[in-house]
Amino acid sequence: MQAKKRFVAVSLVVILSLLLASCAQGPGGAPPGQKPGAPTATTKGEQPRSGGTLNVSGRLSPEHWDVHQAGSAASLWPVGPVYSSLVRYNWENNEKIEADLAEKWAVSQDSKVYTFNLRQGVKWHDGKPFTSADVKFSLDRIRKPPQGVASPRKALMQSIKDIETPDASTVKITTDYADASLLTVIAMPWNFIFPKHVIEEKKDMKTSVVGTGPFMFKNYSAGVSFEVVKNPDYFVKGLPYLDGITRYYLTDSAKRFAAFRAGQVDAVEYGSFTATQADQLTKELPQVKVVDQRGVCWTSLYFNMDKKPWNDVRVRKAVSLAFDRQTEIKIALENRGDMGWVMPPTSMYALPQAELEKLPGFRQPKDADVTEAKKLLADAGLASGFKTDMVWRAEARYEPTATFSQNQFGKLGIDAQLRSLETAPLFDTMAKGGFDTLNFQYCITMTDPNDMLAYFVGGDPRNYSRYKDAEYDQWFKDQSSTLDTAKRKEIITKMQRKLLDTVPAIVLAWHAHIMGWYPKVRGFVPGLTISNNVDYLKAWLGG
Repeated sequence: MQAKKRFVAVSLVVILSLLLASCAQGPGGAPPGQKPGAPTATTKGEQPRSGGTLNVSGRLSPEHWDVHQAGSAASLWPVGPVYSSLVRYNWENNEKIEADLAEKWAVSQDSKVYTFNLRQGVKWHDGKPFTSADVKFSLDRIRKPPQGVASPRKALMQSIKDIETPDASTVKITTDYADASLLTVIAMPWNFIFPKHVIEEKKDMKTSVVGTGPFMFKNYSAGVSFEVVKNPDYFVKGLPYLDGITRYYLTDSAKRFAAFRAGQVDAVEYGSFTATQADQLTKELPQVKVVDQRGVCWTSLYFNMDKKPWNDVRVRKAVSLAFDRQTEIKIALENRGDMGWVMPPTSMYALPQAELEKLPGFRQPKDADVTEAKKLLADAGLASGFKTDMVWRAEARYEPTATFSQNQFGKLGIDAQLRSLETAPLFDTMAKGGFDTLNFQYCITMTDPNDMLAYFVGGDPRNYSRYKDAEYDQWFKDQSSTLDTAKRKEIITKMQRKLLDTVPAIVLAWHAHIMGWYPKVRGFVPGLTISNNVDYLKAWLGG
């Protein structure tokens, strides 16, 4: 099974898992009357029905289909229903880990050895048997990528010392230290188990879609649609309920809105509506679920510290001081956002909002901060300003934050030259450091704090600022190996304050992603991040 031609993405997968994952009018992450993680409402006594094809509209083109190497969820969402993980997040409660390809597992008393017993008789969609060799190959590929293979999330597996396969149905993972987030990391859909035999033949999974999951790849029409169909041999009997999922690729915001409004698709993925469109739908179609999700995505500005003048902390601090975060939320994000730092505002590990509001750069009014910012630039020999490059993603919803950032630079005499790039060239540019500054929107992919903190670990592929700080790197390992929550929080607080002092990047806001779906879509459960519940395992269509 191969995805033919270009990869322009289509993922019904997450579309709805996100839809539900996002159900919230505020920071809580759930719609009124619905707790995070609760299934979407169904009629009393109604039982799930098998059959039907779910139609979803998407908006982003993928880099390719090899999610081990991908940085954008646009690659994950289309193929999410096709793959399985060693262990997975529970559908109803993403904070719980449950069996997937591993039927059961045991952890040693010192929490350094994990022994997984795999399901018997599982087959890849091409008919080849699944074995422990596939697990070892996949996880080794992520944590120790071969030359020429990118691995954006390898830092999350740095605790792993060795992976052994005593037999075809057993996997033994040994770590250097007790890792508080290891199972959470392994359960991430980004770390799906891939077929060893296909990669050995094809070299990667960029053009191949072969999994063990509830759905099988059927067809990809470049720029039009991505289709998956029910896997009749899926290892969980009775699932999935849907016969298939078709994701239609609609890049134009107006066309996407019109298609959903006319009922031509059942759901749209996160970030598909503007606030104005969402308000219009709520008035015209009250039966339709239109929600926004807070606290899982952020708008940020990365400084390339390998380039002048961004290697000077005074210049980075000046921009952070001058940036009006509150106004950015009102104007660029249409009041759908919250001020915060590198941890989500709703996280127990986040710096207190009351503390942030008093800090330089975050406080109001801005006069004192702008005056101090200009002094810092003068001290750095840049009183008259300078020109710089600002790269941003070529999509309508990213433009307001890019132009607003350009305006904020202008307050200091900095001429930011905007340069928009499509998904594939954008991530290539990000990986190679081919920019001065990067205006970007990213989303957490697991609730554990390692996901965000890894963005500033030296050598991590997602460290777009090229930040290097030995003390920070050591703290990252320390907090990851700390099983005591209170002690872990102390270390993470120190890390956040160090980032405030060194400013490798600015978190401009934690913002909302607006999405919607029709009542006929049943069985969805709000995922806690954009990569949870991406397989549509228990989704079904009602009357």
